[in-house]
Amino acid sequence: MIAREGLVEIEVPRISGEKGPAKSGGVFYNRAMVFNRDITIALLLSQNFRGTCLDGMGASGVRGLRIAREVGCPVVINDWSAEAVEWIKKNARRNALEVEITRRNVNALLHERKFDYVDIDPYGSPAPYLPAAVAGVRAGGILGITATDTAVLFGTYARKCLRRYFARNHRGPYSREMGVRILLASVVREAARLDMGIRPLLSFSHDHYVRVFVRLERGAAKADECVESIKEMEWEGKIYGPLWTGDLHDVEVVHRLNPPDYMESAETIRELRDIWANENIFGFYDTVSIAAAMGVDIPPIRHVISSLRDAGYRAHRTHFCPTGIKTDAPREAVLRAVTGESISGSD
Repeated sequence: MIAREGLVEIEVPRISGEKGPAKSGGVFYNRAMVFNRDITIALLLSQNFRGTCLDGMGASGVRGLRIAREVGCPVVINDWSAEAVEWIKKNARRNALEVEITRRNVNALLHERKFDYVDIDPYGSPAPYLPAAVAGVRAGGILGITATDTAVLFGTYARKCLRRYFARNHRGPYSREMGVRILLASVVREAARLDMGIRPLLSFSHDHYVRVFVRLERGAAKADECVESIKEMEWEGKIYGPLWTGDLHDVEVVHRLNPPDYMESAETIRELRDIWANENIFGFYDTVSIAAAMGVDIPPIRHVISSLRDAGYRAHRTHFCPTGIKTDAPREAVLRAVTGESISGSD
């Protein structure tokens, strides 16, 4: 079967569906992850990236081949599966691309070599790969991590979340943001062991997965600063974490995201770029939950945002929840905005 994505064309034994995580086992092309790969390319392009890249779990090779073709940097594509390696070789020849192809346990490879960009996109949790992934990124380099175990990260399996990520989450409208922050905290802990800190470039939840991009920054002082940003937090009456409480995105990086028009996800990335640029506020308020608790009709979200802005507060939509509002306004002001009452700056 032939699949075309970005500027490459690959051959695969099967193509998975458009929605949800594909089942593990065998080599396949996962249509549900096109956005994931598009945003990876867009972010690397925004950084004028020219370093060495590792696609640690290559499968069909599509991600690494796209980076080689569209970003134009040296790429190593790795997979533990002998079958996958043969498909990667075939697809590299098909696209006339010179990439290094290895068949290794990715953890072993990352303890032996360092790269300027490491991409880990496992089936399920990235937790078993985080120590090696952090160790395998050169200081100043970038780490891209995908987690598809969202039922764990988002609190459906609370005990497993505690075992795997040393944190608590709760099912509900806030679970996606808290899940992203829990994953970031796990990366911080691994980096701190090596006297490194992180700077999140872009962190989001999309479809059935969480994706974070962080820059690794060397220095015990930076590590200490990041560790200080890992805390337990109370939000809407529940305790979450420990989790990352700092910024989710580097706003300058977000503004520079300019996906090429040929990308399938170009328009979606541009729309999300405007939302991501205003998300560096911890937590959000869900207007549906508030309206239900107060026994009022659900107001149009644009009216709530306008009311808060008119009162002098920052207020923006969030990609984590279609009825959520990121704002620096106190809770009392948000409640008034939802019920349609007037707001004063003293609320």
